[in-house]
Amino acid sequence: MLRLLVCQWWRLWQCSRSRSASSAARGLRQLYRIGRCGKGWATRGAKTSAEVEGRVCFAKTAAKTVASKMVPYWILFAWPALAAIVQSRPNFARVPRLTAAAAVGALALAIFIGLRHNVGADWNRYLYHYSVAGYTDLGDLLTGRDPGYAFLNWISNQLGWGIHGVNLICGIIFAAGLVAFCRAQPFPWLAMVIAVPYLVVVVAMGYSRQGIALGLVMFALTYVPEGRGVRAIILIVAAALFHRSAAIVLPFIILATLRGRAGIVIALGGLFALLFFSSEDEIDRIQSLYLDRGLESDGALIRVIMNVIPASLFLILQRRLPFRPRELKLWWWISIGSFATLIAWWALPSSTLVDRIALYMLPIQIAVLSRMPLLVKQHTLGVVAIVLYSMAILFVWLNFSAYAEYWVPYTFYPLVEQV
Repeated sequence: MLRLLVCQWWRLWQCSRSRSASSAARGLRQLYRIGRCGKGWATRGAKTSAEVEGRVCFAKTAAKTVASKMVPYWILFAWPALAAIVQSRPNFARVPRLTAAAAVGALALAIFIGLRHNVGADWNRYLYHYSVAGYTDLGDLLTGRDPGYAFLNWISNQLGWGIHGVNLICGIIFAAGLVAFCRAQPFPWLAMVIAVPYLVVVVAMGYSRQGIALGLVMFALTYVPEGRGVRAIILIVAAALFHRSAAIVLPFIILATLRGRAGIVIALGGLFALLFFSSEDEIDRIQSLYLDRGLESDGALIRVIMNVIPASLFLILQRRLPFRPRELKLWWWISIGSFATLIAWWALPSSTLVDRIALYMLPIQIAVLSRMPLLVKQHTLGVVAIVLYSMAILFVWLNFSAYAEYWVPYTFYPLVEQV
């Protein structure tokens, strides 16, 4: 028994030293199964009682280890959750006052995203982009794919900021866009809570290019209710410089800000212009990567459904929710877009392509779910319900996602030499 326990502790120690927490996450799942099935599950395939006890011991210890490594993400979730519950009165001001707490929160969020180290499934890919920018001529970078992100890499190379400088700039722009969008909702802190589990933790910390593009997209969406379509369109074009897929939002902006059939004509014309002016190499890349090879993304259907749920709620309850006229048009079209991604998931050979497009429908979760407490008399109860829903999403993703091992443990760059 002693030998078995030593072996189990050795495995756990190795898992705690490595950047991957898959073994610890597996231990958490083992503990869950043992809790449901008792030692009957632990005895399956075991030859001795010592091996059974060793499995149980390892599962419990691994669960504690992986839970401790998730603490930074739960702290990130806890501060807006507590603020949302404490400040559960809706704010319908068109330009709500920027409080000191919100400003500090935005800065902390930008630092948390920007100064992460070796976090995210595409970390090595972004390191490659940064290294390429170090020896590539600026003119070539600006005429290539995603010139905005390439320019950030070039600037960071010239200043010696490293990949963390790029990530920090991306984090600042994303955090600013998210905070601006959340401030436009009746429950700003609740809106932030809804954003944390997937939009912040997964997208902003895993997909830097799409993250900064989404930050600019959310900035653009704040101009729609006021009818400032030109500013919104400029921001969408800027977002497309960091990831051209952001251009998919352009027709929604045009349809929401222009009246009559002219808006539909211009929106369709803009969409076709985007397709026409896309380079032939880019079209071939999309066809080869997504359509011919049929790349698949695990969990794409779940993420699409997470957009379809608030889209359905909006279409059913839009008359009872406090949206201004242009907002109603905007979220109506984005709701239709969310259902279109569900159909596309079934019809297209690549779920990855659909998953990338669905990223830009994510703001509908914030806009609709943050208004759900207004449908009940006790706003606080509604706020708590949405907080628990968001907490469940974060818990499931951190513990059961196949890719969570690339996010756990969270490593803070200024402390990387001490880890």
